[in-house]
Amino acid sequence: MTDRIAYSPDEAAHLASVGRTLIFSEIKHGRLKAYKAGARTLVTEDALKAWIASLPTRSTVTKAA
Repeated sequence: MTDRIAYSPDEAAHLASVGRTLIFSEIKHGRLKAYKAGARTLVTEDALKAWIASLPTRSTVTKAA
């Protein structure tokens, strides 16, 4: 990532390669921790990394022969 410690939801979405709607949904449902600073919503680098690590992994699917 960068030297910054917090990002706007739009920036977090860009960094995670997901849409901003998913970021806001994950915040709303408590799966992605965010902070409020006045009117600003901030997602820390650590929170973003923890959220990504909590996502289900994609299992390797082998094709039937």
